[in-house]
Amino acid sequence: MPDGFHPAVAILIWLAGAIALQALPLSLLLPFAAVAALALTRLERRAVLVSLRRMRWLLLALAAVMGWTLPGQALWDAPWAPTREGLAEGGAHALRLLILVWWMRILWLTRSRDALLSGLAGLFSPLAALGVPVERAALRLWLTLHYADAMLASPPGFSIARWRALCLDDMAKAGPDTVELQFCRWRARDVLAVLAAGLAMGWVVKVWA
Repeated sequence: MPDGFHPAVAILIWLAGAIALQALPLSLLLPFAAVAALALTRLERRAVLVSLRRMRWLLLALAAVMGWTLPGQALWDAPWAPTREGLAEGGAHALRLLILVWWMRILWLTRSRDALLSGLAGLFSPLAALGVPVERAALRLWLTLHYADAMLASPPGFSIARWRALCLDDMAKAGPDTVELQFCRWRARDVLAVLAAGLAMGWVVKVWA
């Protein structure tokens, strides 16, 4: 593996960020979303628009469910009107989901596939003592991310038939190649990076929760 942080560090920082986001209000989520969108656009020009188009119904449903279920001030004078507080909370949850998806996409574009697989294996390694097949679990999760990435890169209207065709085509292109799983050693700077991310997450949750 190239010199640098342990591959699992980036994944752990993403997880810490995912927890910290839950405590941030809508006013702070907006700049976070803007920065994430700009960073992703620099890496992949149409990624933000594609994600918005593919997730639009999920985002709208999330905002609508919160708007019509949470109590608060009605948006207009009607018994069936959504509440301002509910729509604001639903919009915040939708924004958190978008930020997490964009962060994950940035992670996928800035790390090699082998590095991500090694990072996942490193995170799962403590489960080996319980009899969990670490290599198989990491590889299956990696393959799920790989095919999800290929599915998102395809035109809209993806179907089960096209998913199967994609898998068969990918297997045909792979040929006799094998996936090499490398286990990396944790170093002092890896531990410090994870501790710094954990402290930052704890501070955000304590201040804004």
